[in-house]
Amino acid sequence: MTYITTDRDELLHRLAEAGQRFTRLAGSVPPDTRARASDWTARDVVAHVLTVVRRYTTRDLDSWDGLSSTPAEVNEQNAAELAALVDVGMDDLVAELRKELETLTAIYREVDLDASYRFHFRTEIDGYGGLGNMIGELLVHGYDIARGAGRPWPIDDRDAQLVLNGILQVADGVLDPLATAGLDLSVLWRIGEARAMLHLEHGRGGFIDPADGPARPDVVIGGPPAATLLSLYGRIGTFEAARRGVLVRGGRRPWRALGIDRLFLR
Repeated sequence: MTYITTDRDELLHRLAEAGQRFTRLAGSVPPDTRARASDWTARDVVAHVLTVVRRYTTRDLDSWDGLSSTPAEVNEQNAAELAALVDVGMDDLVAELRKELETLTAIYREVDLDASYRFHFRTEIDGYGGLGNMIGELLVHGYDIARGAGRPWPIDDRDAQLVLNGILQVADGVLDPLATAGLDLSVLWRIGEARAMLHLEHGRGGFIDPADGPARPDVVIGGPPAATLLSLYGRIGTFEAARRGVLVRGGRRPWRALGIDRLFLR
């Protein structure tokens, strides 16, 4: 599925900027700052992001080892990896994160970005999407810390598109088979200038190129990329997303938008 077009230079540049923003923020807040809507502290969030970067820098990208099959298993993996860093202080975590981001950048200067690599949920993601996912870890978790500290944390729409380019490649892996069983549904997202479509027939299917889907989907949702990203990540609710411009824009059966959130495992 083609979502957006990008290249290595853009991704590595934006990864570097996101990493610098995140580490500056992490170094400027009290470690025990409670992250927004979370049981984690700022120190916990930084530790978690470090473990995610290490999934790129310390494992074979072509292997399933070190990955989880379901969202529930990812949550368990996150908790176990976080527990292993419980005694590491914020300064050491930030310093180690900077080093790992440098290692990640060096790796992705050589990686074939057009190739597919193993990801959680027994899915695959290309190199562009992998870097987009890592940008998302930094920006979305930066949002968690910043909002917990009462600070602004704007997310650029282009950065949001790069993140979505990653998560849309693996989104089929978090569809709930019980919720989608027997379901016929087509949803088109108009995210800035880009498009994405979920298409299910009798419960089968997933995210596809909109050009291959129905001309008249059941639901059309449109909105700015950054607000759409925060909504999909559960960082803002329906009303806040609507206030930021993420709205149902039409479709043959627009009322079916009410059940979309329940189709995904958490």
